[in-house]
Amino acid sequence: KKDFYLLLIITSTFFLGCSSDDNSDSNNINSSWENIPFSGDDGYGIYSSCSSGNDLYIGTTTNGVFKSSDGGVTWASISNGIIDKKNCKVYSNNNVLYVTTSVICPNCNPINKIYKSVDNGNNWIPIWEILNNNGVIPNPTVENLSFINSDIYASRGTSVYKSSNNGINWQLVFTNPDTSFPGTVNKVLKMNNTIFLNVTNGGGVFKSTNGGNNFTILSNLNFNNVEITTITATNNNFYMATGTLSDVNTRGVYISDENAISFQLFNQDFNINPSSTIRFGCLFSFNNIIYLSCNNNFVYKSSNNGINWQKLGDKVDANLNSIPDRNLLTINNKLFLITANKIYKYNL
Repeated sequence: KKDFYLLLIITSTFFLGCSSDDNSDSNNINSSWENIPFSGDDGYGIYSSCSSGNDLYIGTTTNGVFKSSDGGVTWASISNGIIDKKNCKVYSNNNVLYVTTSVICPNCNPINKIYKSVDNGNNWIPIWEILNNNGVIPNPTVENLSFINSDIYASRGTSVYKSSNNGINWQLVFTNPDTSFPGTVNKVLKMNNTIFLNVTNGGGVFKSTNGGNNFTILSNLNFNNVEITTITATNNNFYMATGTLSDVNTRGVYISDENAISFQLFNQDFNINPSSTIRFGCLFSFNNIIYLSCNNNFVYKSSNNGINWQKLGDKVDANLNSIPDRNLLTINNKLFLITANKIYKYNL
């Protein structure tokens, strides 16, 4: 499958990994993470997250979508209209919410459905019939959605489809040419005039310079030795972080410009060694600061464009090996870390 060698962001939705057993806090930035109670503590595992304005949204594995408008103090279930409430991935784009659901049954293909809300999640309208579009996207087994301006990108297995009219019509813009990689496209993003996408499980990173109509692989990296788990772009820099399939000497954060021709690898602050099972999760930028989650249960921060990294606060009591992509977000100058069963908040 192809999740656009660059996308990162879930399963193709799961990631994270910085695997060092170093528990030292000598280089930690002061302050600590606060655990935010969530209805998921009652058994509703967390599957995804997003924010819109002051609202925080959580998609769960078994019970639909939840919303908090007060920074996680109180939660409300907002699943009116969602039929299958399992494996909910929630997205926000221009004040419109989207949710994809997935029901897995024995001896059959997953049943995926897509919903849309224009009233902050109070009501959901099914739109999977539109996405099916007479069989253009079969089933439709849509695994991830990405949004660039007014365009919607839907990844399905090794393919990516693009709609420029709110999902009425779809164009196939990407199919992974190498079927030997069982990865999916987990993220699509735009940097100036270039669109990047990432394919998980070592599938590679691709770029498009014609508005996302065609993609070519970044051939300047040896992807036999590098697995890219997540990508982001900020301050005219393009960033990629690695997973456990990468050789030890290729793990870390890669940085390039929009052209993505030459990359620099920075890993001196992650205590990577031959016995490490390093895996990075979500790359997230806010106010010219870059944040990076890691499977050693730390979040890292870089204030100089990814050259140096510091641990942000203490180690969290959560399994960052099984967290959905896009698990870092900000609301009212607070950084939220979303894990598979816990939510943390950090005052910036």
